[in-house]
Amino acid sequence: MCGRGVVSASCTLALATGDIKGVRREADTASSRLWETCSAASTALEMKSLLLTLMLLGLGAALPAEGPLSFLSEELDITGPWFLKGVVANKNLLEENKPRKAFPMMMKALERGNWEADITYLQKGRCYEERVLLQKTEEPGKYSAYGGKMSVNVVGLSVQDHFLFYTEHLFHGKMIRAGSLMGRTPEENREALEEFEKFTQHNGLPREDIFIPEQRENCVPEND
Repeated sequence: MCGRGVVSASCTLALATGDIKGVRREADTASSRLWETCSAASTALEMKSLLLTLMLLGLGAALPAEGPLSFLSEELDITGPWFLKGVVANKNLLEENKPRKAFPMMMKALERGNWEADITYLQKGRCYEERVLLQKTEEPGKYSAYGGKMSVNVVGLSVQDHFLFYTEHLFHGKMIRAGSLMGRTPEENREALEEFEKFTQHNGLPREDIFIPEQRENCVPEND
């Protein structure tokens, strides 16, 4: 019979490696509740990963050689607050996974060209804060996060104080691609949104799935 420690350790290993299938074989009837807890934790981890992917920056698909899009110069300053103004992903998102409410993301410059992103998000009525290290790579404008599982690039727009963020994140053997429109201010900018739509079409993301989150200055738990 599998004891609590065996199931718990297997659950931890499965969550860390992204492999949840092997855990069930080790969980017997007496440990079914532990298995359910493990499965729920895996689902929560996937939702969190997807939310962070939507919030973060990255570019893995090819950009047009000409047009308004260009890699962001490393000389430009992207420190301070940024607002998520539009999101699209290649994965069909469940309604509960979509960041309907967006909060300012703080960017901080570190040594050796690295960046630090402080992200706030609302999930199942609870507020979470995440600090993510973006490590500079040899490619201009490209960074990596989460041990190289996420590629991160910053792409400039012709519209002042706006950028396109696009993420490729390998999770559970599947590639999640998401594009984000970020701006210095929360107000809508039609010109920036049009460029975001062009970017979406060029990179094979479903333009019709673009959604615009509600801007909030602070995160307030909804369960309290």
